[in-house]
Amino acid sequence: MNSPEKAEQKFISGYNCAQSVFSVMAAEIGFNEQVAIDISRAFGAGISYRAEMCGAVSGGLMAIGLRIGNITGDETLKKELTLKYATEFITNFKALNSSVICKEILGKDLNIPAEREALNTEGTFDKICPKIVKSSAEILAEIFREIESLK
Repeated sequence: MNSPEKAEQKFISGYNCAQSVFSVMAAEIGFNEQVAIDISRAFGAGISYRAEMCGAVSGGLMAIGLRIGNITGDETLKKELTLKYATEFITNFKALNSSVICKEILGKDLNIPAEREALNTEGTFDKICPKIVKSSAEILAEIFREIESLK
C-alpha cells in the first residue's frame, strides 16, 4: 500500500485528517509515527473542530517542514524551500479540493453543533474526508520526490 492509501486507511480507522496525513508522511522519512500522531492530534477538523484550515492541509504543511528539515543547508535555504513547497502544496490542494478551509470543503461549519451533527447524520465525513486525506498525501508524495531530487 502506498502513502496516499495508507493515509486514507488511517483516517477510515479513526485518526483525524491531520494525524492521517502527517503520521504517514513523517513515517516515510523515518520520523516516529506515534510522535507524529501526537503532534498533529489537535489539528484535525479544521484545527480542533474550528472548521478553519483543513487538517489534511495542516498535516501536509507539517510534513513538508519536517522533510525540508532533513536537507543539508542553512536556515535561509530551508526557509526558502519550505515556502516554495508549501505554496506548491496549497495551490495543488486547492485546485483539487476547491478550498483549504474545512467548512468550505464540507459545506458546513463544525464549530456550530447543529451543523456538525448534520455532517455526522448525512455521512459527509465518510464521503468527503477520506478523499481529501488521500489527495493531500498524493500531492505530498510528488513534492517529496521533488525534494529528494535536490540531494
